[in-house]
Amino acid sequence: MTEVQLAYIAGHFDGEGCIHIDRTKYRRVRVQVGCTYLPVLELYKELFEGKVYSKTVGPERKPMWVWTSNRQIEAIRFLLRVEPYLMEKRAQASEALRLLAEHIK
Repeated sequence: MTEVQLAYIAGHFDGEGCIHIDRTKYRRVRVQVGCTYLPVLELYKELFEGKVYSKTVGPERKPMWVWTSNRQIEAIRFLLRVEPYLMEKRAQASEALRLLAEHIK
């Protein structure tokens, strides 16, 4: 993975992605991003594993796809790699990583 790819993915994720933090006793984190341009999501899968699936949208809408981390290790690896490049979601990514680290201890 190149620095350019990493910076591109981080910027895309900053604008289009989301970090789901489960603060219950399970402390699960899932990262997800959806868009209408499938090649970008295939790049996420190539670089960070996970799953790409189609999402049902209205009849007059463009097709949409979603990339999501299937396993905690995928979410952790993704967040560790993109966190230095994030702007909007940096605090949320740091919080997710902190919660996961506490849960692992």
